[in-house]
Amino acid sequence: MAWDDRLDDWPRALAAFRLTPGRTALLVIDVQRYCADPTIGLAAEVAAQHSDYATYAFPRLRDTVLPNIDALLEHFRARGERVIFFTVGPQCADGADYRLSRRMADLDRQAARGIPTIFPVGSPGHAIMADVAPRSGELVINKRTASAFASTGIDHLLRGLGITDLVCTGMTTEACVESTARSAADRGYNVLLVDDACQTWERSAHEATLRTFARNFGRVSTAASVISELIRAPSA
Repeated sequence: MAWDDRLDDWPRALAAFRLTPGRTALLVIDVQRYCADPTIGLAAEVAAQHSDYATYAFPRLRDTVLPNIDALLEHFRARGERVIFFTVGPQCADGADYRLSRRMADLDRQAARGIPTIFPVGSPGHAIMADVAPRSGELVINKRTASAFASTGIDHLLRGLGITDLVCTGMTTEACVESTARSAADRGYNVLLVDDACQTWERSAHEATLRTFARNFGRVSTAASVISELIRAPSA
């Protein structure tokens, strides 16, 4: 069954909305080397030990997700629309300021396998992938939790910018992307997940997230459809 099978028959929880140019921001969530570059961090561990996940995730990331994020970035930049990048990780080199459960799991994994698993701000693993790197002057906000709304001032910032609509992309679909998107929806934002610009380790998790989100929290669309919608839409 496709993730959107019979979705239109479902009594959705929220009213329909259309994206409004001038009030829409693109969020690029946690597209960092430690989880996207198979030479470092979690991504390297997956590549070495979980070939089934790697076979699905890395080609899709390279051939579909990163190019679609880049296309969205180019559209938003060309029209002066707001782009906001998020990263996740501690500020302290030893991870002392990270949420405790995550820090302990990382330390246990690091001790057992002898490879770094904590990537603080400024470290190579914390860096955003070069394919979709922010440009000078674009907002880059580090968080310490899955949801950006739990550990940053993003809500205050968005309201100050007059943003009402959010287009969410990044990694991973069912973790940081979904947590941020749900938190935004609960705060009254119109939120859209971009199917082919979000990535996780297995198709079933990705598609289950899309189905649940579309039923209960917002919209799901493709990068091309988002761009087309914004081109056709009247400005605020």
